[in-house]
Amino acid sequence: MRLVKGSSNLLFHPIEFSYWAGILGIRALGWLLPMSRDEIYHLNLFTVAASLFTLAFFHWLIPRYGSRPWVNWLGAYGSVFLLASITPLLERYDIHSEILYMGVVASLGMRGGRRPARIAAGVAASTEVVTRILIDSISALNYPALVVNAAFILLVGFLVSELGNALYVAATEQERRNRHLSVLLKVGMLASQPQPLGETLSQIAEIIARDAPVTVCRILLLDAQEQNLITYGVYPLRPFKDAATSLESNFALNDLPEVQKILSQGEHRLFHQEEIAHLILDAKRTAFYFGGMNQICIFPLITKQKRLGVIVVGEARRIEREPCTQAKIDLMNALAAHVSQTIYNSLLFEDAQRQVGRMEMLNKVARAIGSTIEMDDLLELIYQQLSAAIPCDTYFVGLYDPEENVHDVRILVDEGVRFPPARVPVGSGLASWVLKNRQPLLVRHLSLESDRLLVQPIQVGQNRMSESWLGAPIAAGERYLGLLALASYTPNVFSEDDQSLLVSMASQAALALDNARQHAEVKEQARRDSLTGAYNHGYFLTLLSRSLEECRTQNAPLSLIMMDVDFFKYYNDLYGHLVGDEALRLLSQVVLCSLPKKAFLGRWGGEEFAIGLPGAAAEEAKELAQHIQTSLAQAELKIKNDERLANPTVSQGIAAFPLHADQADELVDSADRALYVAKSNGRNQIAVAP
Repeated sequence: MRLVKGSSNLLFHPIEFSYWAGILGIRALGWLLPMSRDEIYHLNLFTVAASLFTLAFFHWLIPRYGSRPWVNWLGAYGSVFLLASITPLLERYDIHSEILYMGVVASLGMRGGRRPARIAAGVAASTEVVTRILIDSISALNYPALVVNAAFILLVGFLVSELGNALYVAATEQERRNRHLSVLLKVGMLASQPQPLGETLSQIAEIIARDAPVTVCRILLLDAQEQNLITYGVYPLRPFKDAATSLESNFALNDLPEVQKILSQGEHRLFHQEEIAHLILDAKRTAFYFGGMNQICIFPLITKQKRLGVIVVGEARRIEREPCTQAKIDLMNALAAHVSQTIYNSLLFEDAQRQVGRMEMLNKVARAIGSTIEMDDLLELIYQQLSAAIPCDTYFVGLYDPEENVHDVRILVDEGVRFPPARVPVGSGLASWVLKNRQPLLVRHLSLESDRLLVQPIQVGQNRMSESWLGAPIAAGERYLGLLALASYTPNVFSEDDQSLLVSMASQAALALDNARQHAEVKEQARRDSLTGAYNHGYFLTLLSRSLEECRTQNAPLSLIMMDVDFFKYYNDLYGHLVGDEALRLLSQVVLCSLPKKAFLGRWGGEEFAIGLPGAAAEEAKELAQHIQTSLAQAELKIKNDERLANPTVSQGIAAFPLHADQADELVDSADRALYVAKSNGRNQIAVAP
């Protein structure tokens, strides 16, 4: 662990101050002692040299290179040699250099610990010997005193180095604690600010890189499916070898088994250069491990047994210069715990906001779809609210038709294009799974999950298959009404939150659709004749006019068959009105079973009926009229004692648009005249308007 470099380090101020005090103290001797001009000149040279050395040492070498060994050696040699250069002058005034040497030893011990202090003591002892030899002649040299002085310097230097080392260790530990507390305080204050999680984590990554310090820091969070690690914050303290490719954002967790193990065990792991070389197998893993790092340490982000992500720190500097010490690991573990809680609180807050937003959305949906009981309007409102709540590529709003066992997809919008309604047979597609299981279905990646679904997806809308699919049943009690479904061409688009919201919307839609269906049934009953099930006179005319205008727009024909039961008074007079009613019901059943899909039957009045045939020309209408005659002849009409009666016959008149008439009332008149011709020709006849 090195000290923070720079003159801002509090430990450096008193040491540097002692250097300046010593320089000024020695220079002050020139003012206090009666020195010659040469001695004053010598003293001034020392002052300038010592000042330049102090400035360079404390304000350039240490901030730039820290506590590297050669810096300590340079500090020891430079300080001692400067003192040795002034020793001959000081000796003349009985000022002993040993005391000054001990000051240098103590200063270096406080600055760098035991090793630089002992280096300084050895250099001082050696310098003392050399200086004595240079000052005194060898013949006049007092060897015993010289040995004693050198031994004294070494002994006192040893003791002073131990004292300096103790101060150094205490100051370093205190400085480390202060710095770590400062980092934790910064992160804590940052986490308390109301800002997006991504912005907070990005700033935390910068704090870690600058104050831990490390070459680069990345904070990654797991996605909702815990399949990918997504970068939320990354900060390189300085450029490094593979910086350009190492700052990519997302990584598949399956490609990083060692990270999976760290998340499972909940413990950090330190990788050294040799291990990192074996981990870098491809470009993606190289990006994750930042390329040419000497050390990588990964810390899991876990709180309340919930796996959130990891913090990855990389160090490109040499281990000797910037080791990953236990103190730094303890700091990172504390930061990881703090960041984990910050993320967890943020996720809880976001979840609460989503819940509030979802309740507001559901309230809005309920108000919107509760504003109408008309089925078509309701389905359109459901689609509009659905597209506003969950943006995606494709929307399906479908009703279930139990008679034909199909999903009637009334609204199909794919990539902004509205497609015609489609009827999808049950047994095909993912909607069939929803119908069969009466449960929502979330498919995150269809091409990978289709085998487990045991349902063959089908293609509707655009001419390509979706990758994400989400569907929810619309059910009122045990009755399955239909489904809401979403799709996207991108995998992993929908989440459990989307599924929950869709299920809630489907529940709201079920209530509205059930009300609309009941309203439609009541409305339909009001439009139909209670005896025969045919449309009443008024609604038949409405349908006829509407259908004729649609056919006019589409340049399609429309035929009208006017039908009258022959000798109907015979049934009423001979068998009573109940048998007459049964004859009308029999006729209605035969006709309804014979009608094509778009055709409609109306009771004109009494024993008269009318059939509207959109898209059918006069010849097609005549074929249908003949089929009705044949079917009616084959039917059985019985009374209570199972006595079989003669089947009724019908006379039919046919008119077609635009061949015989251009308006609905004209068409009715033409068909009615044709019916009169059929009756005049002996009844049980078919006549087409001329």
